[in-house]
Amino acid sequence: MRVHWGPVLAGVVAGFAIGSILSLVISGFVPDGAGQQALLVFLSFLVEFGAGFVAGRFSPDSEALNGSQSALLLYLVASVIALANGANLIVLIIGAALALVIGTMGGILSIAVESEPPAQGSTG
Repeated sequence: MRVHWGPVLAGVVAGFAIGSILSLVISGFVPDGAGQQALLVFLSFLVEFGAGFVAGRFSPDSEALNGSQSALLLYLVASVIALANGANLIVLIIGAALALVIGTMGGILSIAVESEPPAQGSTG
């Protein structure tokens, strides 16, 4: 098992770019409150999953490991910003564990998508 930093960083960049754009859209169009907060949390999970998928898709091997590391690195970027604003360290540690699991699932999905046999057309 080996971490391939190129695919890991590709997942981080893709996740950060897409997450930033979508969070701006959500913040602009969804009124402040619990609904907006829930959407932003869901978006963070979705972006971590996507970062893991991208890292796994571009990795020559160890897709799940690279997916988990991509999501964790993406979470680290967000955690540094959150810590600067006074976030709770325990919550951030729990979030890091979730990021590892979610990124691993993204990497595993990239394996499943890659290994699907081609669809066979029907000859009727």
